[in-house]
Amino acid sequence: MACSTNSTRAKVFDPVRPAPGNRNFSGGTFSVMLLAFAAAGLMLALTQYVQLVLGYGVLQAGMALLPFAASSAPFNILGATLAKRLSNRTMVTAGMLTTAAGFLFLWSIGPSDGYPLLATALILMGMGSGLAAPAAVTAMMGAIPPEHAGAGSAMNSTISQAGSVLGIAILGSVLATGYISALPADVPAPAKQSLTDAIALSDPGVTAIARAAFVDAMTFGMITGAVLAAAAALLAFVLLRARPDAAAPGTPASTLTEVGT
Repeated sequence: MACSTNSTRAKVFDPVRPAPGNRNFSGGTFSVMLLAFAAAGLMLALTQYVQLVLGYGVLQAGMALLPFAASSAPFNILGATLAKRLSNRTMVTAGMLTTAAGFLFLWSIGPSDGYPLLATALILMGMGSGLAAPAAVTAMMGAIPPEHAGAGSAMNSTISQAGSVLGIAILGSVLATGYISALPADVPAPAKQSLTDAIALSDPGVTAIARAAFVDAMTFGMITGAVLAAAAALLAFVLLRARPDAAAPGTPASTLTEVGT
């Protein structure tokens, strides 16, 4: 039996390899990752700050971080609404710049500043996340054909998790390195391990020094976060299109790979 040299071919979406030149997909992907990066790094630092520096209990510490969620929820709705009137690029850029402003507020915080400045920063960052997240996800998912929405949703989740891991790893490393560097050379060795170990020594002098060192390290981490958020805003402005492409729904043919069956 003669075999046909032309195999039957099917159009198969490859979610791992985005379309060359698909700026909305690339911009949305990077924006989703950097939003997760900022949120994870922020919470890593602030959960320690409110408990170990401000001295809050576990429940009080959790309540102290609520302004982030409380402001994020309504601005998430607002961001989704405004993106339809304006553009995904406008909302992601505005959201990331607002997030950068929140990081700058935290950069100026000190051991004795108390809660109001922290709450203000959390509100700003919640606003920024709420404005940017719907537009970033919409930009990414809008570049994926409807029949592959499941794969796109899974990719969105994976990207968010990767951003969270990177945020904890990078900002956590900055925090740990900055803490050790800010301590005087003559502090007890356990205090150099972590702020928790320093407090466990029950020496008021060592505790005060360690708390000041942690805040110094945290402020440096917040500067890092502010720079990355501002870079994300610039990236979104450059990559995302001002308006959705006029092409028919779905991804251009370049996003589909022909696979022989």
